[in-house]
Amino acid sequence: MKIESEMKFITDDCTYIMEDDSFYKKMSSKYGTKDVDFIIKRDNKLLFIEAKKSSPKELEKYIDEIVTKFTDSLIIFIGILFDRKNTKSIIITEQMNQTGHLKKDIQFILIIKNAEKYHLIPIRTALNNKLRKLIQMFSIENNVFVMNESQAISKKILENPNI
Repeated sequence: MKIESEMKFITDDCTYIMEDDSFYKKMSSKYGTKDVDFIIKRDNKLLFIEAKKSSPKELEKYIDEIVTKFTDSLIIFIGILFDRKNTKSIIITEQMNQTGHLKKDIQFILIIKNAEKYHLIPIRTALNNKLRKLIQMFSIENNVFVMNESQAISKKILENPNI
C-alpha cells in the first residue's frame, strides 16, 4: 500500500513507483521530466495512474501537466524496458521489467479524490483531445479514464478507507 494525494493505493510486485527510482530522479532534475504516480501491471493491462486531491481551477494548465506526465512516463518506461543507454532502473521488479508489457492494453488513469462525477466528463474530454496523437500512436483508444475516489475503489485501484 502507498498513500498518494490522501488515497491508499493497492500496490504489489507489479507496481512501479517512478518517484522512488533514482534513475527517474536523475531524469527529472536533469531534463525536467514529469512522472505519473504509479505504473501497475494488472491482468492484460498496463495502467499509468496519476492521483490528484481536487479538480482543476485552470483546466488547460491542469490538462497540459497531466498529458506531460503520461507522455514522459510512457517514454521513460519504454527506455527502461528496452535497456536503453542511461536508463537503468534500480527498483523495477522482475515482474514489471518485461518488454511484453508493451503489447498489453495501455490505460491512462487520472484519479481525482474529491471530484463530483459531472466534473469528470469535461476533464476526460480535454485529456482525450490533448492525448490524441499518443492515443493513435500506441493504440490507446477508449483507454483514457478519469475517475473519483469511489470509482477507483470499485475498480480495486484504491483501498476502501471505510473497511
